[in-house]
Amino acid sequence: MALLRTWAALGAAVVLSGCGALFYQPTSNRYTIPERFDVNWQDHSIPRPGGGILQAALIRKKDAEASRGLIIQFHGNAQNLTAHWLSMRWAVQRNWSLLAWDYSGYGASDGTPDPDQIATDADAFLAWVSDSVLPSQTGPVVVVGQSLGSAILLRAFPRWKDRDKVVLVVSEGGFARYRDMGFDVATRHWLLYPLYPLVPLLISNAQSPDKTIPSIAPTPLLIVSCTEDKAVPTRHQHWIHELAKGSLFWKVDGCPHINAFRADSIRTRFANLVDSLALGHR
Repeated sequence: MALLRTWAALGAAVVLSGCGALFYQPTSNRYTIPERFDVNWQDHSIPRPGGGILQAALIRKKDAEASRGLIIQFHGNAQNLTAHWLSMRWAVQRNWSLLAWDYSGYGASDGTPDPDQIATDADAFLAWVSDSVLPSQTGPVVVVGQSLGSAILLRAFPRWKDRDKVVLVVSEGGFARYRDMGFDVATRHWLLYPLYPLVPLLISNAQSPDKTIPSIAPTPLLIVSCTEDKAVPTRHQHWIHELAKGSLFWKVDGCPHINAFRADSIRTRFANLVDSLALGHR
């Protein structure tokens, strides 16, 4: 009976949430105190579609003479930008400017996350980048999507009016279809197996990037895949690679989910790639 009650509670939670908890696990905590890091941290508020604001932060190395370029980060499904920027802190230390932002319901951003709202959030954020960030930006522009952020980025990027100013799009630990991720999670524990047939009813592919991934071209797309990724297994990154003809694929051995850039060799390889693309982009 205890097992049946557990299953009933789990099933009810999933059905009532529409599997939202699978993709969106925001917090409002502030995980970073900028003064403890060697950075200049500028918070920005962006008008949010539907009302309120979206929060962003432009982060630069303190006392840096010149920015090497701009990295725009679309982060993963948990916490908020004040935690996720740390995965790109290495780039700030190498004199990159980092622009991170929060979707509806994350951090200080208003509202509640859902696929349609976040799609409009992404369009509003990129429009703000065009008007408020790019005019004063020097150096190459790179856009990085990590995990859920990859799906959001790959869906929004082809619509961006300033996409031609980007030298490289990076998808790290990403996936092409929300429903495929739902099927994947439903097979990870025997308690979830009965939910497998319900995945098509609970999870929509309407905002999945699979249809827009081919339109990333001609902008170069780099797909980064960790061989020990248990959250979004490597097969999902291979599917992105199949959809994006001519894309680059980096398999990084031994790293877990969105941890490829912890290796200094990968950071250097990334810098060399951007430098070569920037030369041809001028």
